[in-house]
Amino acid sequence: MNYSLNKIIPFLSLRKKLIIAFALLSTIPLLIFGIVGIYKSMESMREIALENLSHDVAIYNERTQNFFTTVSNDILYISRSSGFKNFIKETSSGEFNENKNSFILITKQIQDLASSKGIYYQVRYVENEHGELFRIQQIDSIFSIIPSYKLSEGNFKYYFTLTKNNNKSTISIAPAEMVGDSGQMVAVISFAVKIFDSKNDFSGILIADVFANNLFKVLEDKGHYSNGLEIAIVNSEGHYLYHSEKKKNWNSLLARQAEDNIIDRYPKEFTKAIFSGKPGQISNGYNEILAYVPLLISPFGEGAHYFIIANVNEKFIFEPVRNFVFISLGFIVLFLIISVTLGISATNRIAQPIKELRKGAEIITQGNYSYQFKIKTNDEIEELAYQLNLMASDLARREKQII
Repeated sequence: MNYSLNKIIPFLSLRKKLIIAFALLSTIPLLIFGIVGIYKSMESMREIALENLSHDVAIYNERTQNFFTTVSNDILYISRSSGFKNFIKETSSGEFNENKNSFILITKQIQDLASSKGIYYQVRYVENEHGELFRIQQIDSIFSIIPSYKLSEGNFKYYFTLTKNNNKSTISIAPAEMVGDSGQMVAVISFAVKIFDSKNDFSGILIADVFANNLFKVLEDKGHYSNGLEIAIVNSEGHYLYHSEKKKNWNSLLARQAEDNIIDRYPKEFTKAIFSGKPGQISNGYNEILAYVPLLISPFGEGAHYFIIANVNEKFIFEPVRNFVFISLGFIVLFLIISVTLGISATNRIAQPIKELRKGAEIITQGNYSYQFKIKTNDEIEELAYQLNLMASDLARREKQII
């Protein structure tokens, strides 16, 4: 089936058809180039984003690993020291006394360690039955040994549940919020390890509470993306240990752990990949690009299963593409205006002589064979006018012969 432009748009004049042709010829190549360019740019930016995020998440993992390893080393060092073992031996045998050398030595050791590191809020030991036996706490930038009458005898069930399935070397890590001496809320990361006596019986839990701000500092650097980047640390149940967008609202992060979960945020296949224990990337079928890596908390045991996730919304990644689209549209409009202007100018050179031909043809058909076309275009239209002049002269000559 043959398609004719004249059949599709029969109501348009020749001049309008030529102007449209000029416009299409000037904009179609630009449109094709723009579409191909946008597609290629998006694919290239997606690949670069994945590479950048993978690099960033590896850096975050290294920093967080160093931070957690430092604390893990400290708490395991304390728990395995001879002074602490002597202290546990005395408490297990019922000989615990604040005036004994074992208590003085271990509390002084922890006090010196915490003072040298500067990242701890408090370090405490909670016995299985009697609550806190000691607590070294930072008060006005000084680490003080809290007197026994101020120690808590409250319920520490949370920490016993947290470490329930742990062995000697496994450290459990969880976010928490403490009430300071002035009534202020203190955001911390709690590191807890189970303590066993010389008979391998469970004795209690050693807990080190680190200022959460120290973890925030480790993850403050935005890497390759200053906007739209989210950094999160989650456990294998999907609960957040850290979230860069909620670090200023720590209480909200803790209170909403049951409902604020990445399992509810991402599709099942995404969370399955994240919890696989292998580093990877996700960029298909979602409005975010993600990179993730497992966080190995402690080299001394199985440790908790945590994962670092870096994700950025595609709108921030493809912002240069949007700029390119606007620039392309601007060029298309500019070329359209230029092409229409040139089309009008060019069609005037065609339409005006044709108009004169039509006018002259009407005069000739009315019997005025002496009419002569005066068209000087130096092209086929002038040649047509010349032939029409010959035809008019021939008709005039024949009319005279008939008369």
